[in-house]
Amino acid sequence: MTLAALSCTRMPTAPPTLVTVHGMIAGPSGEPVPYAFIQFLPIDVPPPDNYNARTDSSGSYSLELLTGSYEMRVFQAIGNNGWLGYANRIHVTRDHARFDYAFHGFKVTGKLLDPEGGVLTDGRVVATIEAEHPSSASFNVSDGQFSLLLPAGRYTIRGYAGGFAAGYTAATLQSVPVSGDTVFDVRLPGVLVTGTVLGPDGMPVPYAIVDGRSAVTETDSNGIYRLYLTEGPHAILCDPQLTGVVPRQVVLAIHGPTTINFDFRGVTWSGTVVTAGTNEPVVGCHVSVHVLSSHLGANFHTDDQGAFRFVMEPQVLCELEAHLHDESETQLFRGFFRATTDTTFAIVAPAPLSP
Repeated sequence: MTLAALSCTRMPTAPPTLVTVHGMIAGPSGEPVPYAFIQFLPIDVPPPDNYNARTDSSGSYSLELLTGSYEMRVFQAIGNNGWLGYANRIHVTRDHARFDYAFHGFKVTGKLLDPEGGVLTDGRVVATIEAEHPSSASFNVSDGQFSLLLPAGRYTIRGYAGGFAAGYTAATLQSVPVSGDTVFDVRLPGVLVTGTVLGPDGMPVPYAIVDGRSAVTETDSNGIYRLYLTEGPHAILCDPQLTGVVPRQVVLAIHGPTTINFDFRGVTWSGTVVTAGTNEPVVGCHVSVHVLSSHLGANFHTDDQGAFRFVMEPQVLCELEAHLHDESETQLFRGFFRATTDTTFAIVAPAPLSP
């Protein structure tokens, strides 16, 4: 009975201790990979002071970690464009503290194409292995070609055009099998959406932002934009990036090449903010307009005459607010109005207290 009782007793677990974890990161041919980045994310131990390491010029690394379980991640080394990193669970003990990794795999190559089949000279192709511990390889396209080094498996492959305002929707290919050297092209989806942006003065607006959510672009010097969006419903936002001009949004279903123009001629709300009693202009007062149906808006800081000016789409219901300096300061005015006609507002700020 005594033996049975002892056998059911939970034995104490040894506390984690510090050990030196080390290893080497190698390339596909066994060559050392300098300056590769390795990360050890703790799973069942307290976070260490440092869980990052970088290989030296000989491809070696070392750092101190508590014994226990970690997710080890080896990231694509700088200058090794297209190599797949590594992510896997490891267990660190006093007798098992060396963890090596060699980049390896099959060559996956091809071209990055626009929706019309043209070769894109600037962009990025990213392959993420579909596994319990996914990791990714990325290739920066500079001449239309991409080249990845991927171990056998199935991958989600995404293609992106270069630049913030390139105007293209990203491509996503699911469960692409890789079991040998492979050649295929990544073609970005979408149909052409184009148009012209005119300002409150009726002139073309350069550098206006047109945002289709999946793709963003800006107008050229003639106020013209080009955007590629997939067929289906979209909310397309245009921000002319002009002070006091409220952005506008168009919601529609796209079924083929489409023209959408944005004309920012509209209703003007203007006015001044002055001090009570003295009619002195209040400089830098924060005035804002918010469209209630869409949450779009614009901000204006009064000029040296205390003046402000907004231009918005006719017939929208808006909230007009004024604060002494910014929205955390004293509120001077708040009202709700429909933009039916040009309107002038006179906003009065309280006089400062006498010393």
